Amino acid sequence: GQLKARHLKDALDASGKSGEKHNEAPTVSATATVDTLIARGSSYLAVADTGDTLITYLADAKGKSIRLTRKPAGFDAGVLNLRNGLAERQLFDARAARNIAALALGDFESRVFGTRRLIAEVDGALSFLPVELWLDAKMQALGAQTALSYLPTLAMAGTARPSSIGKGVLALGDARFDAPRQIDAIGAQRELTNRGTRDNLGFAPLPETRDEVNAILRNVREGGTAILGADATKSSFRREAEKTPYRYLHF
Repeated sequence: GQLKARHLKDALDASGKSGEKHNEAPTVSATATVDTLIARGSSYLAVADTGDTLITYLADAKGKSIRLTRKPAGFDAGVLNLRNGLAERQLFDARAARNIAALALGDFESRVFGTRRLIAEVDGALSFLPVELWLDAKMQALGAQTALSYLPTLAMAGTARPSSIGKGVLALGDARFDAPRQIDAIGAQRELTNRGTRDNLGFAPLPETRDEVNAILRNVREGGTAILGADATKSSFRREAEKTPYRYLHF
């Protein structure tokens, strides 16, 4: 937590001066990095979790600001409950999503929800939940109006360059999994013999992923290639990926 707080402090007051000695590597300026992101039309949001406090740092065209918020009891558990509800029961707790945004952003909320491109760096329990799901006072999701991308750390910003080669999407879905290998992997031979069927063993096909891949290719301007069903294997994917320089890969 202390290291994270120091990192955010550096983002506010780093000088950006290069080393004085000729054999020293230049100092990487967090301020210069943030300024570059803003110049490219993005806002930068970092939420650091020190255990009992959230440190929120926002940099956008309006300036650089930082705020500290004491975490209420049960905050982490609430975030994880929201995530688990989505992952396990397909239930979305809108009130919890709204409370998370209100606590983490406070008076930064209008600036964050008003940006078109946001680069987020979030840790702690919040890192388990997509920032796109945060809700504003009108219960509108951040992801509905803002294009989000993520950084594990601000130091990675310089490496996050858009691809300049390839076109279109290579998408793989609706794979037919190898049943014998799965049964061996989980040691279920005896269970298979007792049941006399493998309907409930191993991974079943996911036909919805075929629909997903087809929908993506219909809606991507550059088009692409789908690898589906029995053809959706590692070897098929590698052959196609090596033959054509696709810009996007979707599994």
